[in-house]
Amino acid sequence: MPAKAFEAAVACAIQDSLTRAAERHEVIIAKDVVVVQDASARAHSLAARIEREGIRQAAPLIDRGTIRKDRLGITLCAAALSNALELQVDELTPALLRIKAPFHCRRRGAEMKIIAGSFQPVPDKTMIRALRNAHAWVRQMKAGASIREVMMQANKSDSYVSRIMLLAFLAPRIQKAIIDGTQPVSLTLETLIRSRMPRDWNAQEVLFGFDAKS
Repeated sequence: MPAKAFEAAVACAIQDSLTRAAERHEVIIAKDVVVVQDASARAHSLAARIEREGIRQAAPLIDRGTIRKDRLGITLCAAALSNALELQVDELTPALLRIKAPFHCRRRGAEMKIIAGSFQPVPDKTMIRALRNAHAWVRQMKAGASIREVMMQANKSDSYVSRIMLLAFLAPRIQKAIIDGTQPVSLTLETLIRSRMPRDWNAQEVLFGFDAKS
């Protein structure tokens, strides 16, 4: 695993956990509203410092951690966390010290992207460009252009154009997810063009890792 990407993912998981606890006012055990709000503000501030400084700010808080196939477990040091929040150890909510976050490795060519915890959607520009090309090329063929004319205009090989054009026939749900950047971590352009894509949209969603619709 690439060290920098892993460190960033760990810092992100800790930042995300602190932010959620602050938003839910679950940082300390106290019942006094003013005290609870102050503790939440301190947690928000610590999360912001971790966002700015990354693992440098997060590492001193870590007691131990575990990595499994799709999950990251982190136990924070009570003394270190209470010191960072300027609170007493016995004030902290026990759950604040235990972090469990989704953990995924996504390879894109030679690059490996690691994602832990919740994260803001980041649209994949390569996938979006391919999807737009697919629709443009299909429109050209509907207007009477041959596959060879499309290929020559795009300056791409016949096989490449043919494979990319299939993306225009993806289920609307999958296409929207690609545009929004919310597609499953495992779904890459290479996965799409190398898979034998079923015509049925529901079957496509199952194949490419989308949860069943409620």
